[in-house]
Amino acid sequence: MRSDGPNGSGPDLYGNRILVGLRSIDRGADFTAYLNCADEQNPVGIECSLGASTTFINYLDAAPGRAVHYAPTGYQAMAMRVRFGLANTLARQFHGSYRAFLRCRQTVGASGDIRVRLYIGTPWGSDDYWSQIRSIPETLGFNKLIDFGEVKLPLSQLLSTERIATTRIEVHAETTTAGVTSAMVPMSTWMGAGILAPYDTGVQSGVSPTNLDSWTTAQLWYDGSTILGDFPGLYFLDLILIPSDEWMGDFVDEALSVSTAWSNGKVFEIDSIVYPKTEMRGIVRHSATDAINAIYVPLTPGPAMLQPNAQQRLWVLVDKSDTTYTPDWNCSPHIGMSAQSYRVSRYLGMRGGR
Repeated sequence: MRSDGPNGSGPDLYGNRILVGLRSIDRGADFTAYLNCADEQNPVGIECSLGASTTFINYLDAAPGRAVHYAPTGYQAMAMRVRFGLANTLARQFHGSYRAFLRCRQTVGASGDIRVRLYIGTPWGSDDYWSQIRSIPETLGFNKLIDFGEVKLPLSQLLSTERIATTRIEVHAETTTAGVTSAMVPMSTWMGAGILAPYDTGVQSGVSPTNLDSWTTAQLWYDGSTILGDFPGLYFLDLILIPSDEWMGDFVDEALSVSTAWSNGKVFEIDSIVYPKTEMRGIVRHSATDAINAIYVPLTPGPAMLQPNAQQRLWVLVDKSDTTYTPDWNCSPHIGMSAQSYRVSRYLGMRGGR
């Protein structure tokens, strides 16, 4: 796989984690691994709807230029915020096992203020699936990849493939902090009498401190947003389903640095055939010199293998470690790449007779 900018330019995008999954086209040519949290640019047959405290907005950092903004106004219990519905004609093509991820960004509040989970259920309430609850981690303002683990469609073998259309795929969210508004709040609502001395910081200018004891609550206000923080907010970008039932690989750069990342002018090799004694290798090479730049740790159930006499599509998800502040993950939706497959005539290159 190559990562190049237009006309040989070097993009400021790279990857330290590469997830790939194979899926046969005859299982559904219209299947897509990327469900946009948006009211546009989803395939025909996929509908995205909203729950409470969420709206569709213009958002240039999302792939379609639209996203879902979750703007709670206090403590909110876990509830549906984004729902995906599949039309009957398309639902059959989503039968399978997947590794599910949510790409999102929190811009206000603190780490852990908002928690999310994935819900897959049916209208009649049988065989419902709930993922573990995940907190939005670490640095605010970065695109986070929330791992919901392995999911299956349909939820049970007792359900026919056609009934996937009645299945709800939802992202739920809750807040763990009430936050405050930016309105002016009387100090008497959060401070007891006698706390302020006549010349303490916070006393309004232009008012004689000798009259402090006679002030009314209407005369003493404080902008709560400057001390307690605003309501946390979250942008939902897309729900990602990487196929895992035919073959899937997860390759991670242990160094988590820009120098060892897969980027412009480098090739990432997924190799299970060049060295027969090594079942799986994930290697970053310089495309010009063919020199090995880094070796990624492979997490995969077995060697990479294409099915004979079948057309398969390779779905790719790239995450990067942003070292601007600390080694932290920042999953950009704008990374583009191309993939090529090669064969090795192993037996013709081996020594000895037939």
